[in-house]
Amino acid sequence: MSKINLSIILFHGRSHQTRMIRDGCRRTPSPDELCNKSSRKSTKIHRPGCCDLTMLPMIPLAKNCRQCAGYFTTHSAGIGCRSCGLAWHALCEWVGLQVKTINNKWMSAENVKTNRMVIFGVCAVVGAITWARADETPAPTAVPVPAKSWSVDAGADYFSEYIFRGVDLLHNNPVAEPHVFLKWNGFGIYYTGYYAERYEEQDFSGDYTVNFFKDQLSLTGGAYGYTYVDGNDGKNTVELYGVLAWNWALLNPKLCINWDVNAYHAGYGQFCISHAFDLTKPLGLKDPLALTITPSAALGIDFGYNDTTKTAGWDDVLLGLVANLQINKYLAVHTGVQVSLAMNSLHTLNQGNEVIANVGFNVVF
Repeated sequence: MSKINLSIILFHGRSHQTRMIRDGCRRTPSPDELCNKSSRKSTKIHRPGCCDLTMLPMIPLAKNCRQCAGYFTTHSAGIGCRSCGLAWHALCEWVGLQVKTINNKWMSAENVKTNRMVIFGVCAVVGAITWARADETPAPTAVPVPAKSWSVDAGADYFSEYIFRGVDLLHNNPVAEPHVFLKWNGFGIYYTGYYAERYEEQDFSGDYTVNFFKDQLSLTGGAYGYTYVDGNDGKNTVELYGVLAWNWALLNPKLCINWDVNAYHAGYGQFCISHAFDLTKPLGLKDPLALTITPSAALGIDFGYNDTTKTAGWDDVLLGLVANLQINKYLAVHTGVQVSLAMNSLHTLNQGNEVIANVGFNVVF
């Protein structure tokens, strides 16, 4: 049998079975004839069973049959013409099979197979390198969000008594205390009101805070003005004050000094400590709820404010406990209790110990 030249081109498509039929073309050689060493020029050894074209799925391929110009297809075991049934065995006759490539160049099927393996190897190496470099690529750096330079705190409290530096000003009567605080870049402006039956006080203040040692230490200086609607409730006056605070998580110590420069020309000092305990996780509260309990203690020193007969003396000890529940990002409610223990300066005014309870809310922006 003369050597048969076949021209094929690969393409992708759905797998199907080889159709071995006759439609008026020449007699189709049988698989056994095509695989007979004496009937073809081949140096390869035929593999038993590879000529059974009906056993393996068709790999879509190719060009027109040389024998009948019919459509030509192939699979892993061989090639077959749909029209005349001419069979060509890829596994037996790979050597010498001519393939027409996409760019219309002819090359042997063995070269095509080799080229495919080379391309596959190059793709695998490039893919591995790309995957490795992807792991080494640093994640994009998040742009830091600048801290907000201002805040607004508005709220109100209701106290069972109005105790001011250890003195009960309203004789065991309650007082309502609304407030609005504004802060911007270290500056602060504050309003606090005290409203009770036949009593009205409005206080205004402003200060500036400087932080040191990465905000661990702060120094505040400002002025406080007391105003009264009725002169019988008190004297309008102005105080200067300073606060030195250490942001130490264990005790957060703070030293405050107020000095009246208008009506009384006297002062009051207080040394305070406090610590906040976060109970959010122990109580299983879910975000945005948060609960803190803050105990505190303060020692008051009188500089001729309550006891005008002495330059300085112990005034009071103030013990407190406040529970604060954060409802959401802006709203919080709180309640607390304080115990004022009178000391030497208060004894001269016949002022005894006091217990104060309060409840209130804050809205912070």
